[in-house]
Amino acid sequence: MEKVQFIDPTKLTVSEFHAGIYGTEATIENSLLFDSIKKKGIVTPLIIDPNNFIISGTLRWRIAIELDISVVPVLVCPTPLEAYQIALLNTGRVKPKSVILKEYKLLKPLFEAGKGYRSDVLGEADVLDKSKTLGVSNTTLNRLLQIENGLIELYGSIDADKSQAVLCDLDHEKLAIAPTLKKIRDKIKINKSSKSIPLNPKTGLPSVIGCNQVFKTNYKIYQHDSKDLSFLEDESVQTFCCSPPYWMRRDYGIGECQLGQEKTVEEYCINLALHFDDCKRVLKETGSLFVNLADNISQFQYTLAPYRFAIEMVKRGWMLNDQIIWSRKNPIYTEGKRTVKCDEVIFHFVKTSRFYYDLSWIKDIPTDRTEFYDHEILYGENSETAKPRSFFEFRDNVVKSNIASTQWLSNECSKRKIPFTHSATFPEIIPEICIRSTSKVGDLVCDLFSGTAVSASVSTVLKRRFVGFELNPNYIEQALVRLDNLERTKSNLLLCA
Repeated sequence: MEKVQFIDPTKLTVSEFHAGIYGTEATIENSLLFDSIKKKGIVTPLIIDPNNFIISGTLRWRIAIELDISVVPVLVCPTPLEAYQIALLNTGRVKPKSVILKEYKLLKPLFEAGKGYRSDVLGEADVLDKSKTLGVSNTTLNRLLQIENGLIELYGSIDADKSQAVLCDLDHEKLAIAPTLKKIRDKIKINKSSKSIPLNPKTGLPSVIGCNQVFKTNYKIYQHDSKDLSFLEDESVQTFCCSPPYWMRRDYGIGECQLGQEKTVEEYCINLALHFDDCKRVLKETGSLFVNLADNISQFQYTLAPYRFAIEMVKRGWMLNDQIIWSRKNPIYTEGKRTVKCDEVIFHFVKTSRFYYDLSWIKDIPTDRTEFYDHEILYGENSETAKPRSFFEFRDNVVKSNIASTQWLSNECSKRKIPFTHSATFPEIIPEICIRSTSKVGDLVCDLFSGTAVSASVSTVLKRRFVGFELNPNYIEQALVRLDNLERTKSNLLLCA
């Protein structure tokens, strides 16, 4: 290359190839680089070809345009570079996930052949290293490739609108790689094995009805939107125990308009509250409504979704009686400059102050069933990954528990050739505490988001009747597997029924 020259940045442009791989979006997200160039100017020259197309340094060029810098340093490559050479010149920079996939396709022949860099461009090298070249680990790359293949299988093409929407969310870190891959795999499983639920002759709705002879109680689970409770009688339910979809956490495979996928947290809270409007009619005057929710990060801050929802419920006439903190011992790792979030909230709503509440069952818990946990402050396997936990609570009355283990349910479903796709379940002691404290034997318990029937199984073991609602037929199949194994549920309770 020739010596450094200085050129008016307005005379430069992004090559068609470069735009195809790295995009044309003009947003500038690297504030550190922006501030550095604002103070010192552009120190590292851009690389351009003889036709003034930028080969490397697009972000610096965009910042120069933004700051109205009159000239920028450039190195002119005397001959046009091949596509793979341009990609190699961008080695080491942070790239969106979609760019990594495009670069991999471009450089794949070099990776597979074990060829090195072009010596006339970047000097001698023995092997082109995928990880160093693309800037991600081989594990991450393999997951991205599996995501791409899964999107093609689901939507027919990587260029399909739904495929591009997923890649866009990955690029902007709205989605994480591992959970996204799991969602895609789950969708593929459901598509391959989806079965229909039989119709209930009385209601005309798809449903499953069961009666457990051991625990002498019955259950019904409807494949139906829980906003409509029209076939439930007034003041028939004693306790609602629900864990609805959290905002922007999971895709439950029931369509684009499903709860939890709203564009804004405000819209989510209103839609969620709508599900509980008719609950007031069917809930007894002495009844209780429990709702388990968790917050998440959006645009670099917590959304406060649980508390927005609670406020919305109070506006609709519910009384917020209690707020229970569920301290999780094995939380999902929280990214960014913040503590690892270890807690979820369980709101206890009532219609009146005359609700039924009885804690006398606690005295019957055998002492050998009481669990004691270390007062852990750090979460992480080593000093490099450890972070302070977000929950510094040491009182004895805090509910501490792992998330529920679903490995046994996965194994049982596998034996019956039923895809296991719902791992977002709470442990049995959460609904156990709620149901024991606010209902009696023979009362009706309801879950508007039944999932794999954790609340249903606990209700059945505790000899309460149960009615649930679940839109995903695959989850209902998994629920039946759980309800066929109630002795396991019984063994997980604080107090054996």
